[in-house]
Amino acid sequence: MTLIADLWAELYAVLTTLLGATPYIIGYVLLILLCGFIWSTIKRMLTPKSDYGSLKTVTFGDESSVTSDTVASVVSIVLIFVLWGTFTGSKFLPGFMHVPGAYEGTSSFTYTVEADGQSDDATVAITVFPTGEDVAAPAIEAGDGFAKNDALALPIYRSELLRVDRNDELGRAEGAQITASRWSVDCAGWAC
Repeated sequence: MTLIADLWAELYAVLTTLLGATPYIIGYVLLILLCGFIWSTIKRMLTPKSDYGSLKTVTFGDESSVTSDTVASVVSIVLIFVLWGTFTGSKFLPGFMHVPGAYEGTSSFTYTVEADGQSDDATVAITVFPTGEDVAAPAIEAGDGFAKNDALALPIYRSELLRVDRNDELGRAEGAQITASRWSVDCAGWAC
């Protein structure tokens, strides 16, 4: 029953995130449509359609019938700059259009290990710090049971594999298995 409750909670979190992103998606679509409308209006005012292509009745197979769509070209160039500004945090776009950066802060998760008929909990403390800084892993106590606590510090945009059983008294070789885990995140300066 808890599995279904967890799945519903996860679905709710995903739908909430999508609803939160909806205004930005609508804003991008409206920006593209607005650029297309402005460009087509300007083009229509500056170049009335009275060229040779407008007088032809049959254009199949005629190379002069293939023309570039200027509106599509301009809108695609503008969209490239919008996407660039969105993901780089450029001052070219207002702040609400910027994509949030990578997570920075502290986090931890607790896991439950079972081995030889015993069960024990241990915690892994994680610190994510800006690239270029030198930050030590958080200081934690080892704990009393056979599963020992761990700590990890890593820079933003990087990943690292942590074998949580490397310091445990009973590890994989003794048949230890992780049976549960629980996360807790400190969202300082980051949208969780």
